Amino acid sequence: MSNLVSKINGLEIDETIDVVYNGTDYSIDCYMIYSNRKSFAMNNRSEHGILSSMNIEKITNNFITLYSYDMFGNKNTARIKVADITIKG
Repeated sequence: MSNLVSKINGLEIDETIDVVYNGTDYSIDCYMIYSNRKSFAMNNRSEHGILSSMNIEKITNNFITLYSYDMFGNKNTARIKVADITIKG
């Protein structure tokens, strides 16, 4: 699934890839480009319009590591397999 990794790394600012993970629709977008790296987030909008989002910390050919901070400043992390993600469309 290195195709997904190359598509993510090829995103420019405000570009998005729609994906499916565990039967749920998500979007992966590039929200900032620094001089030496890009920042990505994985988002999900519920049926009620509530947006859930985690930043992408690291991308390898096998895993995507995500993180977010709760309202108390605690860092939450998740690691998902790239092989479990399907590109929509």
